[in-house]
Amino acid sequence: MIGLLADKTVNGVGASFHQLLVQVGGVVLTAIYAFVLTYVLLKILGAVTQIKKKKKQIEEGLDKTLLEETAYDKN
Repeated sequence: MIGLLADKTVNGVGASFHQLLVQVGGVVLTAIYAFVLTYVLLKILGAVTQIKKKKKQIEEGLDKTLLEETAYDKN
């Protein structure tokens, strides 16, 4: 919105469609950067450790299989 509402007397940049496109481009590039970096980090972590748990662990319950705890006493 600053690209549409900017005033040259305040910050030296006037409102224009070009300024709006520059800002939208910055947002898009930031989103792409965040996606790529997250993807790379997940691939590295996936090579080092198991990210997704096994189906059996999920069905049995992650509290019980990973932490050896139960939320409710089922006696």
